Amino acid sequence: MSSRCLYIYVYDERPNSPDNSEYWISQVDTYGGGFSPVIFLSNIKDDRPHLTDEDDLRSKYRFIQEPFHKFSIKDDREKLIEFRQTVMETVSNNVLWKNQYMTTYGYELKEKLHNHFKQNNKHMSNKDFQTIAKKCGIPADKVDFVLKELITLGICFQYKHLEHFGNYILNPEWAIQGIYNILDTARNDDQARYIIDVDYVLKILDEREIKEKKQNKYKFPYEDVDFLFYLMEHYQLAYFSYKDKQHICIPSISPLNSPSAEIPMFDDVANSNKLRMTFGTENTLPPDIMARLIIIRHTHNKSEVNENLLWRKGVVLKYAKDTVAIVMAERCRIIVDVYGSESTKYISIIRKTLYTIFDTYNSIEPEVRYKVLFEKTPKLLSKILKDRRSSDKLMYT
Repeated sequence: MSSRCLYIYVYDERPNSPDNSEYWISQVDTYGGGFSPVIFLSNIKDDRPHLTDEDDLRSKYRFIQEPFHKFSIKDDREKLIEFRQTVMETVSNNVLWKNQYMTTYGYELKEKLHNHFKQNNKHMSNKDFQTIAKKCGIPADKVDFVLKELITLGICFQYKHLEHFGNYILNPEWAIQGIYNILDTARNDDQARYIIDVDYVLKILDEREIKEKKQNKYKFPYEDVDFLFYLMEHYQLAYFSYKDKQHICIPSISPLNSPSAEIPMFDDVANSNKLRMTFGTENTLPPDIMARLIIIRHTHNKSEVNENLLWRKGVVLKYAKDTVAIVMAERCRIIVDVYGSESTKYISIIRKTLYTIFDTYNSIEPEVRYKVLFEKTPKLLSKILKDRRSSDKLMYT
């Protein structure tokens, strides 16, 4: 999600349909900073529609475009045509991009690159790109500038620092579809895997083609999947697990609940220096925030993260022999409990990491609070999580 987007929220108007509009509009606000326009479309499917609180949404999110559109996408052909026209006018008149211009030769290069990717090509070599740019009349000293414009517009990607494809201009559709296939493959596996390797992905993709009798638009050989793993690490979607650089861990599809086993956590942890910190927000937290925290901490120090002690909304991090942290995400806050002799130092490190993450969101300003914990520390993770839910009032801001 980005601020340089027009968002269309389509909601099925049925009496029993869950109303998730508040959640999704708040996510647009988080990533778009209140500048990205949102067009609201209620897809009416019967005579007893569920009523959305339009006034409440208008008062909270001024970037929602008027009016709220309500019609049947399937049956109201005329209103669908009017809606499409509204979308085109919103794109044409939006102040974020209506004054953005591109040179004639830049536009010609964009079209040639677009046509190249339409033929299902996954990339173009940098050498070929330079050749086409020259044929379009782009001065040599302007090629990099035009390329940056095309990347900003989402026409292509380039990752010079990544292995294998660093010298290529990439097809965005190929990269996005590849990452989606990897996430979808792992998420829908019967064993709910969140640690996978290249061979596993290739096997499942082949089996899916045979089962569905439908050929994928793009082929993903071994070296492509390997590169996409690096790309997922770049975008903080996964991190490389183990030492062979063949396995990745995807925290966002890890188990939903905390480890059910009675795991003794604190045999080496001192019973003093127990601190709690919370990051509270008014908005619903972005769904990727816990995964990003886990990936960043693993990047800084691989020994901090144990794959058996992470779940979709939480993680146990180990900083030193006798210092650990339990981090959990709730709807509007993150709770960090740190135990051990270096708890003050470690809670400062985690605070800095969380601030770094929150700074990437455009409209979330967390309130940070602290508490000194005096109660005796249980030795089982399940007991700690249970006790936390029963008492967590904070003392200091």
